[in-house]
Amino acid sequence: MSTVESKLEEEDLAVFDARFGRSYPMLQYIARRILGDPERAEKAIENCRITASRNPRFQYGGAFKSWIFKVLIHEVLALLPESQQTP
Repeated sequence: MSTVESKLEEEDLAVFDARFGRSYPMLQYIARRILGDPERAEKAIENCRITASRNPRFQYGGAFKSWIFKVLIHEVLALLPESQQTP
């Protein structure tokens, strides 16, 4: 990988981290509200961050918040017992 490509990736990651940071309070609220457990909520948020940072879609404009919330919901559902998941 060239230094130009790695520089772009670093800048993209910095943009992602900034956007994720601004969304964090609402992500935390949603995860805690659904899971009812702060530790599991933090695990869901961390899984959300990892999953989302691997996907270049975060680079696209104003849809970041709705997209990151959707990723979080998938991570929260993965932590819920099957008996609590609705189809």
